[in-house]
Amino acid sequence: MVEGWVTFRRNIVNFLLALVSLSILIGVLIKPDLFMINPNKDFHKDIITLSSVFGGFSFTTYGIIIGLSSHKIMRTLERMGFTSAYYISVSTSLITIVISLVCSLMGLFITRFNETMIIAKFELAFFIIGVLFFIASIINVLDMQKVIREEIRNSDD
Repeated sequence: MVEGWVTFRRNIVNFLLALVSLSILIGVLIKPDLFMINPNKDFHKDIITLSSVFGGFSFTTYGIIIGLSSHKIMRTLERMGFTSAYYISVSTSLITIVISLVCSLMGLFITRFNETMIIAKFELAFFIIGVLFFIASIINVLDMQKVIREEIRNSDD
């Protein structure tokens, strides 16, 4: 019981972002004018460009997290379950940005999806969700850096 609460507390930001993400996706389905979009080829190209940039940054963030895992304090935090929030945020960012990228490519190259509003709205919704989780992952990396620097200051080495 206590362990479940601790896991939830450590992942509260991810849970809140998941709720926001779910509301964005439901909003796209229920309220058609949630996003005012002109799904022309330039829109799809812009989303492809932005998704590629944020996807690259997310992948780099993931690499930083993996690289930090070699530090003694990170291994301790991993055993204590602190790092799951870090991995969840960056993984979710990568997945949603890839979904946005796939939707953009469908809108750009598949003729029947070129002017489809639902594809354009989903690509924008998944892009926004990816950026939200990207921001959370950056905050998590900065938090990790603070923990590691504090451990270095307090170590006897």
